Amino acid sequence: MLQIVEGSRLKTLEAMALARPVVSTTIGAEGLEAEPGRHLLVADGAEAFAAAVVRLLLSQQLRRPSPAPPGNLWKHATTGT
Repeated sequence: MLQIVEGSRLKTLEAMALARPVVSTTIGAEGLEAEPGRHLLVADGAEAFAAAVVRLLLSQQLRRPSPAPPGNLWKHATTGT
């Protein structure tokens, strides 16, 4: 299970690095130095997650590239330092 969570976290970081909008769960965003509502949307449960995706699809502003997350975000997530 840990490998799945870590793999998902890396996919989240990859999307953020490519300036793609991200919707994640609290667990998926855990440990990332990303600010919910600024760098990504966080939603738990099927209905909340679906609503966040719809919100993203309907909002041109939310789909714009978000401000870059803290510079050490990738390093911390990939090395644990």
